[in-house]
Amino acid sequence: MLGIIIGISAVVGMVSIGDGAKFLVLAEFERMGGSDLIICFRPRWIQREDGTWIQNKAPVYLEYEDIDAIMMSCPSVKSITGEIDTMARPISYKGETKHFRFEGVTPLYQEVHNWYVQSGRFIQREDLDRNESVCVIGTEVQRDLFGKTDPIGQELKIGRQRFTVVGVMKEKGDKMATEGWDKKLIVPFTTMWTRFIGNQKRGFELWLKAESFEKVDQALAEVMITLRRRHGSEEHFQFYTAKAVLEQVGKQFLIESVVLSVSGGLIGILISGFITFVVAWGVTTFLIKETEWPAVVSLWAAAVAFGSSAFIGIVFGILPAYKAARLMPTEALRHE
Repeated sequence: MLGIIIGISAVVGMVSIGDGAKFLVLAEFERMGGSDLIICFRPRWIQREDGTWIQNKAPVYLEYEDIDAIMMSCPSVKSITGEIDTMARPISYKGETKHFRFEGVTPLYQEVHNWYVQSGRFIQREDLDRNESVCVIGTEVQRDLFGKTDPIGQELKIGRQRFTVVGVMKEKGDKMATEGWDKKLIVPFTTMWTRFIGNQKRGFELWLKAESFEKVDQALAEVMITLRRRHGSEEHFQFYTAKAVLEQVGKQFLIESVVLSVSGGLIGILISGFITFVVAWGVTTFLIKETEWPAVVSLWAAAVAFGSSAFIGIVFGILPAYKAARLMPTEALRHE
């Protein structure tokens, strides 16, 4: 009974921790935009099959034109935005200077990240076409620079360049995945590229939203085909999806639960055999000295105990993972 109690407690505890990790990952992706997100970028370093890392020297970079090409060629992609993120820079307003991050984006940024303006407007296509000097700010930027003053229509400086505030984003909250989002400025992608990036050979990120969670794999395949057609190969880009991360987290903890139960069964058998021999030696030595108490290890009991341990680990590991895999991510979050 004690063995069963300990075995079930250990396995259920391990799987519960795994479910907690999956819930955390899912919740953070929902904060960033949803479980149907796809992220594409050109890494600076590539890992070989032997585990070593080499610098990505291929003259292949994501291009601004890739955004429109993906939208036209990938029916399973609902929306897409290009994003250029930079380090914090001095932002000034009426003699007050503070450092904030700022990034260049395209108009569908709001839809991809499920993050919308609470006042004013967002970056529009015309802003990109004209390289306009406009920006949208987070709520922390509003509080730190403008206080109670309405920032819409006000001018601030990013370095020495003047920008007009056209919108304020809704407060996102300083959580793990969205840490610092309320403390940044957002400018048109083309304005960022031409004024702050210049001719530097650097990439940017593509954030995409699939039509649904079920179509994430299809959308990813379509994007890869489009990039292969435009750049000759997609192998120099990396792709991340919330779906793949969730599946990977589930497999780590599923393997651990099975290994825990099987190894626990083997260790239990070894301990029981050791106890059997110790008890037989003790009885023969101290209690019944006239005869030898036999040390008999019950093979059928060991087999039943080991089978029970393995069965418990498999059942308690696979069934929750199977049930979770059949749930829509939003339903899983609502259930939790």
